Amino acid sequence: MNGVKAVFVALVGVILATVALPAAASAQCRLCETPTYSASSETQSDDVIGLEIEAGLDFDQLVVLGVGSGSAEIGTDGSRFAEGAVTAISSRAMVGMVTVRGEPGRRLDVQLPERITLYSTNGDRIVLEAIRHDLPESPRLDDYGRIEFRFGGRLLIDGGLEGDFRGDIAISVEYL
Repeated sequence: MNGVKAVFVALVGVILATVALPAAASAQCRLCETPTYSASSETQSDDVIGLEIEAGLDFDQLVVLGVGSGSAEIGTDGSRFAEGAVTAISSRAMVGMVTVRGEPGRRLDVQLPERITLYSTNGDRIVLEAIRHDLPESPRLDDYGRIEFRFGGRLLIDGGLEGDFRGDIAISVEYL
């Protein structure tokens, strides 16, 4: 592939959501002259891809009964599924949301890992697997050079673990 690659790491886990704050915006004087709505040539480049994490994947709290194994899943549409020893997922659980910006009309390749390990402060581990996004098969930036997508996954719980678990998901975006 001859494109430029942007890699971003999103915070994931059973913690409070991480929200990306918007960058400082420059304002125009609406009384001084006719406003312009196109991006300046200084900031627009054919090789630049930008990623913004609007919301991190967050399972918030899980209700686990017993010491058996189970799973908790958040779909890309925000749906929640609990199985086995996991009997409920908090209503505050959130699907991850990402905005990609770049050259209008360009096709993209977006890659997420198949699975990652989340760690607690005392060294316990759980696995997040089946990490998926809701982009079409051949995603393309719109006429304004942006596309949004959501991502979710399934936590595998084994035993009577407790605590806050955290991990990173490497999201790779590349022009095709």
